[in-house]
Amino acid sequence: MARAVTQSDVAREAGVSRQLVSLVIQNDSRVSPARRAAVLAAIEKLGYLPNAAAQSLASQSTQNLGLILPSLDNAFYGEFAEAFTKAAYVRGLTTLHMVSFRDPALERRAIERMCEMRVDGIALISPLIEPDDLQTLGEQVRVCLVSNNDAPASVDYVHTNDFRAIQMATEHLIEQGYTDVVYLGYARHIAGDTSYERIRGYRETMAKLGRESEIAVFIMEDGDSDPIGEIIDEYGANTGVVAYNDSVASELIFRLHQADLMPGRDVGVTGFDNTALARTATLNITSIDHRLEDMAQAALAQLTDRTRTVRRHQTRIETEPILIVRQSSCRL
Repeated sequence: MARAVTQSDVAREAGVSRQLVSLVIQNDSRVSPARRAAVLAAIEKLGYLPNAAAQSLASQSTQNLGLILPSLDNAFYGEFAEAFTKAAYVRGLTTLHMVSFRDPALERRAIERMCEMRVDGIALISPLIEPDDLQTLGEQVRVCLVSNNDAPASVDYVHTNDFRAIQMATEHLIEQGYTDVVYLGYARHIAGDTSYERIRGYRETMAKLGRESEIAVFIMEDGDSDPIGEIIDEYGANTGVVAYNDSVASELIFRLHQADLMPGRDVGVTGFDNTALARTATLNITSIDHRLEDMAQAALAQLTDRTRTVRRHQTRIETEPILIVRQSSCRL
């Protein structure tokens, strides 16, 4: 097996010192154009590949960012990962992805593994980690939460205005003339989780419109409960349903078809995330667009603009949601 080309080999070929080769690889501006050209020509001729580990030790940066996803069953996570990875690539950064499968132990192991690999920062989507542990993590490495409405002081976060988003969806269903408007989603007991603000947005909007007595929140849970069946049996036609996200909305639409109820005509349905799922011709779900590309860029900026040695104030970036109206909620 051929010996790997070293910086010393490049230096001999270019007729310069090994230290100067190192400066060229680090793109140091102090190197003259002529010597830089000579080193680059030697690198190309010999096929030298820089040692990433050695470079990271010298620069105190690996140029790697971690992204930990809760699962792979929600289209939003995959679409965010793609946008985040593309934005990082443009900046010359590499992203490392891991999945927690909504298991606190697996999430903790993923975080530990990212730290072991010395990533420059970690983006966490809707994490399960306890606030105190998250505070400690943020003191050790740059951390940005995505789709969380709160975070400890050492951690930045980016999210959309969940309250305003659900307010728009609720008002839209009422404007479409549905007699009853109910909420269908999750209630996760996690600090800053989006489920709290979305339920609050529904409740306060109904109360503001004088329909407080009609408020009905159906919670999706693991186990024997069937909130979708309850909505269909108790309300039936002429009902509007504000769904937590596009995945919940698509599951509801499937069940409506089974019950011979037409989305839009009989039961209005809104989702959240405006994923590819919502945009399919067969589902055509009215959904909330929270500017995913902007969220990815914001998360990346928060991770790359902070330094390990200088701690600054926490930053929070909030995107303004847009209601994208489609057939699933249109009666008029």
